[in-house]
Amino acid sequence: MDNNYREEYRSYPTSKLLEIASSAAPEYSAEAVEAARAELTSRGESFEPSPVPASQAGRNSVPAAPVTLSGPAITYLDQTRPWVRLMSILSFVGSGMMILLGFVIVLASVWGGFGTTRSNSPISGLAGVFTGLFYMAMAFLYIAPGVFLHRYAGAIRELKRAGTADALEAALKHQKSFWRYMGIMSAIGIGLVIIAIVAGIALAFVFWARYARR
Repeated sequence: MDNNYREEYRSYPTSKLLEIASSAAPEYSAEAVEAARAELTSRGESFEPSPVPASQAGRNSVPAAPVTLSGPAITYLDQTRPWVRLMSILSFVGSGMMILLGFVIVLASVWGGFGTTRSNSPISGLAGVFTGLFYMAMAFLYIAPGVFLHRYAGAIRELKRAGTADALEAALKHQKSFWRYMGIMSAIGIGLVIIAIVAGIALAFVFWARYARR
């Protein structure tokens, strides 16, 4: 406790000390509140302390009461865990299949496009290589959602076992990461679709203008 506050509060009226001790004024720190309560106690005054808001809680402030979940709430969360685990597994499997498919496309393009026969086309082979690399790059984008869902399922299992606020916080954190990632990827996908539509319309107009003059 800061002795400077105690020295200062000895000259304060009781009404002012009650205001500080009840945490009604947000400009007072946790040390100031404790000092006011100690001064009121020394004067033999009683007060009704209220919880310190999170916005003014400092290192020495009293932590807020833990969140208590009901049995049905934990049960509902636990019932989602198998489906969350399934979606994470499907995400990993889908990523692996896309990587394998991309690798096969690259090999086939290199073998067929850059071969020694006259029917082989280097241009088609190069296009196939880029297509396979594109599939492999897209596969890595599906790994992150699987990781987030896997961690979310593990946090739900820990919540069911321990039932602590930390386990609930971890579960919500991983769920937030999953939905934020999916939201960002969806926004990027919508943007790419809009760009593709605009580019398609522009190319169609260019070709139409070019061939309409003939």
